[in-house]
Amino acid sequence: MRHSKTIGHYWRDGGARKNNLDFLRFFAAMAVIFSHSWEITQGSPHFEPIYWLSGGETKLGVLSVLVFFAISGFLITNSWQRNPDLKAFLWRRFLRLFPGLAVAVLFTIFILGPLLTQIGFVDYWQNAQTWIYGINITTFNKWDSLPGLFANNPLPDVINGSLWTLKFEVMAYLAMALFGVFGLLRMGVVMPALIFCALTAVFLGQGEHDGLVFYIYKFALLAQAFFAGAVLCLWRNRIPMNNRMAMLAGALIIGGLAIGQLNLMVATAGAYLVFWFAFADFGRMTPIIRQWGKRGDFSYGLYIYGFPVQQAVQALLNPEAPWVNFMVSWPIALFLAFLSWDFIESRALQAKGWISRKTLPERAIVAG
Repeated sequence: MRHSKTIGHYWRDGGARKNNLDFLRFFAAMAVIFSHSWEITQGSPHFEPIYWLSGGETKLGVLSVLVFFAISGFLITNSWQRNPDLKAFLWRRFLRLFPGLAVAVLFTIFILGPLLTQIGFVDYWQNAQTWIYGINITTFNKWDSLPGLFANNPLPDVINGSLWTLKFEVMAYLAMALFGVFGLLRMGVVMPALIFCALTAVFLGQGEHDGLVFYIYKFALLAQAFFAGAVLCLWRNRIPMNNRMAMLAGALIIGGLAIGQLNLMVATAGAYLVFWFAFADFGRMTPIIRQWGKRGDFSYGLYIYGFPVQQAVQALLNPEAPWVNFMVSWPIALFLAFLSWDFIESRALQAKGWISRKTLPERAIVAG
């Protein structure tokens, strides 16, 4: 009987270097921008395609973020296994997240704000709110407004609605670091964590919440995808990777849509589909897809610049159609992402070796 190749087989067989993940992340970031177009032009997501299709349960942007977290869970788990050193682990996570974010926040304060504020140049700089916005560099984006900026937009006063996920990304990194330091990075701990987060998200997602309860819901929603990616990494030598499993995962997602649990199924079964796609062969298109990130990884830049660019386009041009906002905004966001990668992110990542330890080769890692 012929056995299916596992995720681990594809990952070891050049998959860690040659896969479709850069392509997938890029288009997930584009999907976030596309999803936000409805709220930014209409003030609500009611006619956003996935929001409408799911009966208001979720949006394309949220599903795309779940994809990001599933990929992150796999890669971060693999990173710890290859180099189980706390200082090196945290340093690399810091370099990947914070330098690009810091420049994006400063760009918003010092360039976008003064150019587009409606309260006057001097008043803008004298307002304490201008300087408080800088706290967003820490990822704790409780203060997402700047004086006079986007005040008359359909979605008023919101500067960067994408940044809310970053604090949960940091929390997931810290959780992974704790699991690693205390020897808990194993299926007997990670799988229960996944189940707990999934049940919490399902339970709290049944009603309207605010404050701390809503904060817990959002963390559980994203953490389930992160832990699903971690499970795939830990059991990568046991989980088969084939078209039948991919079809089953797709059927579960369709079933999730039918019963009002699309988020749950995308975060779990969808995590499997992400890595099926990562190693899939698309014929003549495969070399193009595999080399998508050769010029650079622009997904993070697209994510952190997309929303303020869309708000700026709305303030200046006031397009009524979401697709017009999207088509005008994404090339501008991509240009800023290009600058961010070339001059900030890639150069920051060159400092990874400042705190380092010899990493284990992929074949030396025993998973599952």
